[in-house]
Amino acid sequence: MRAAKELLHALNDLHKGGFVHRDLTGRNILWGLTENARCNADIVATDLGLPKVLERTATEKPYHLVAPVDFPPHLISESIQICDFGMIVRADEAADIKGFTPQEHRAPELDHRFSASAASDVWSFTCVFSKLYMGIVSFQGYPSYTVEVLGPFPQEWHSQYTAGKSDDSWYNPDTLPKDYLSLLARIKKRNKDADGGEQERVSKFMHRASTYEPDCRPTAAELLSDPLIDDLIKRYT
Repeated sequence: MRAAKELLHALNDLHKGGFVHRDLTGRNILWGLTENARCNADIVATDLGLPKVLERTATEKPYHLVAPVDFPPHLISESIQICDFGMIVRADEAADIKGFTPQEHRAPELDHRFSASAASDVWSFTCVFSKLYMGIVSFQGYPSYTVEVLGPFPQEWHSQYTAGKSDDSWYNPDTLPKDYLSLLARIKKRNKDADGGEQERVSKFMHRASTYEPDCRPTAAELLSDPLIDDLIKRYT
């Protein structure tokens, strides 16, 4: 949970500087190394060993990739860093830039003719937070699934979908989310050790951070002011 708070601080700094990351996923967030590991390459080399070539099947074309490694806990610090700024844009230029956040972390408005914004980064943060707290990404980025979790999209988004064929039910105010897929139901299933009060608070926090209308979605700074994050840090540290 400390990583979630650090991520919000990093996003807040990025947004205050007038930038939108556009590619915020778990793959683009790195754990830091301990001071001892940063200052002594021999320690890292001893624990990790020499780089290994990624195995490939006989049917694949030859290639050379370095295999991923598992870092021992004693090399990892509690700090995190955002990386991969290949899609970053200035907020005032986002409307003219093509390319999208990967599907499972993509804010739904990006598939409805909206430009990337600080708000779409906040949606992506909510997906990362979900992974940290529950071990899964809440919405998977697919409209039908998102509607089953959170309910229908705003009616004014109807006919604005740009990522394929839409379904009228996505925008029908009578469409109800599936009870067994609700955020609270999934939190209860995935984090059974948490008491009911914590589960309710996390559900409300995630609902707030995944408001459909980007102008109504809280900023990173506003989420930082919610005492939930600090309470979770105390509970899970």
